[in-house]
Amino acid sequence: MPTRQNHRLFFYKLIAFNNLIHSQNVIAMLWLRCQPHHSEPRDRPKIKMRFIYIICLLVAFAVACQQGSSGAHLTRDQRWQVYRADLQTQLGDKYGAPVPEINEQQLERGKELYTSLCMFCHGAQGQGDGPTGKSLEVKPSALADTLLASYFSEQARLQIIRHGLPGVAMRGWAGFLSEDEIVAVFGYIRTFVHAQSEDISHADH
Repeated sequence: MPTRQNHRLFFYKLIAFNNLIHSQNVIAMLWLRCQPHHSEPRDRPKIKMRFIYIICLLVAFAVACQQGSSGAHLTRDQRWQVYRADLQTQLGDKYGAPVPEINEQQLERGKELYTSLCMFCHGAQGQGDGPTGKSLEVKPSALADTLLASYFSEQARLQIIRHGLPGVAMRGWAGFLSEDEIVAVFGYIRTFVHAQSEDISHADH
């Protein structure tokens, strides 16, 4: 029997994949996916609510993707300046505080969530080269970029995962993921930065 976590992960994957959906046939497939193999009349209200929930998620993400084009007239550096100033206002004195390291179990959970939700835009190694991201007018950030990691504090990058960014397709995951899960995703993304820093260090020697 599917667990609640499996249901949540299924919904999260739908969010990540929704901007690849272009036909009513796929919507019909989602409808079938929501139905138990042996549904009874008393199950139908639950089935209907599941389907409505999926459609709402798809619509919400589609709106986010449309908003992504509004930041296209700014250069990357201009967007970064705006984002950093806004994040400094949001976080106040907490802006520069480090995010504690996570344990192996959290890291594995972060990898699972990143692969399901983030990889399609940001790429398997955080290089901003995911298949979905290629279709966006404002390309996804390369999360492994050491310049990006040094420009924004750890708390700022964690806040971006929570609440997203205006003007681009990066949506926030607060409300869909727990705070522990958001921290786990950030902890896994941080391994990309560490790996790239080591590569740069080796290249310099």
